[in-house]
Amino acid sequence: MVGDNVRVDALFTEDMLILIKQLGLREAFERGECHCHICNDVVNHTNLKLIFPTEDHTVGFICNKPQCFVEFALQE
Repeated sequence: MVGDNVRVDALFTEDMLILIKQLGLREAFERGECHCHICNDVVNHTNLKLIFPTEDHTVGFICNKPQCFVEFALQE
């Protein structure tokens, strides 16, 4: 499915983990190599709030801190 243009408005938490696997990021995610785009904290199963496409065609993450989500929303 990678490479297909798909619009997703919302996912359940368990579906986010499936998406991470489909994006080829499962191992990096489980090793703690994925970081919040705003605060740079490690994003994991318990604090993942948002996955988004970046301008350089990679994947970004936002943790569940309210200030990170608000800052990200204000950037868009």
